[in-house]
Amino acid sequence: MYLRSVTYQMQNQIESLIPCFHKSHRRNLALMVVGMAYQKSVQLPHIATSVYVNGIELESRVERFERLLQCEKFEALEVLRPVATNVLRQLSRGGTVELMILMDRSMIKDGLNLLWVAVDYHGRALPLGWVEVRHDGNSDLALQQQLLSWLWSCLPIAAEVSIVADREFHSIHLAEWIEKKLGLKYVLRIKKGTYIEVDGVWMKAGEVAVRGESAKLSEVKVTKDKKATHRLNLMAIWKEDELEPWLLMTNLQEAKKVGETYQKRYWIEEMFSDHKSRGLNLESTRITDAGRLQRLLVAVSLAYLWLMQIGFQVVKQGWWRQVDNRGAQRSVSLCQIGLRWLAEKRNEGVLPPLFTAAFESIYET
Repeated sequence: MYLRSVTYQMQNQIESLIPCFHKSHRRNLALMVVGMAYQKSVQLPHIATSVYVNGIELESRVERFERLLQCEKFEALEVLRPVATNVLRQLSRGGTVELMILMDRSMIKDGLNLLWVAVDYHGRALPLGWVEVRHDGNSDLALQQQLLSWLWSCLPIAAEVSIVADREFHSIHLAEWIEKKLGLKYVLRIKKGTYIEVDGVWMKAGEVAVRGESAKLSEVKVTKDKKATHRLNLMAIWKEDELEPWLLMTNLQEAKKVGETYQKRYWIEEMFSDHKSRGLNLESTRITDAGRLQRLLVAVSLAYLWLMQIGFQVVKQGWWRQVDNRGAQRSVSLCQIGLRWLAEKRNEGVLPPLFTAAFESIYET
């Protein structure tokens, strides 16, 4: 009876959040989200044991999930668009809270190469969407623009946004496009061997960095590419305890803010870990087909958003010590608190918070 109630609530919420696509697909998606969160698994037979469908046997539930994963019309970016739009609108608070969009690439099952965008949230990142990189190695400019164009279409009007990414995204052409085409801010790391020109003098970017210091250069030309005429700020930040400096091209002005912004880039790596061994065990899936795996990732992303929402509400209400009692401060992530809360309250018969994809703005807890 308990899981029947949770499943019914999730189906209603998914149908409200994702108004597109066939109703049966949305209902089966809701079942997968609930099963993943309660089982901490992405394996379809495991998921099916934790969801209730009136009069339908376990094997038939698994078959329903299989049909959803095989549906080519169930395209990840279109399914996630209304959810991403809602998440960004809530976090932006009418443009009063700046959004940090983190971009990175991740390999799934050593065969699916994905380029992601996520938004920073409490030391983690909330997944928004991805595109497939159909070759080994780095993404190219066209794919980066495709994904960021999709992101831009999800942004609320008047949102303050910075795009943050590591050295894979060091293209001056990407930086110029973000600034001029999208009208957004950016902090993109470049390689120390990249040539830069300052006041007519060419040098390698790494030559301007000094350990333990920060430096700002203005009106910098990056690379000797004759087609690259855009000039920008270059921040060289080298912390004493770091092996190498951060060399960051940006249209921000304050060195301190640039460093604080880039620091959040690492949060998306924590999100990837939560998807895998530290949370939903994505690496345990036996699915290898790229299309089916990406449809599975839609359910993983929604389950993760729900867990983060539960974790935040538990912390906000001061209940986190019920599932994390190691000391005066939290010792586990919001995702882990969400997972533990679901398990604990299931035993007590307490229904979890509804999945609304509505997150409160970031503040210290």
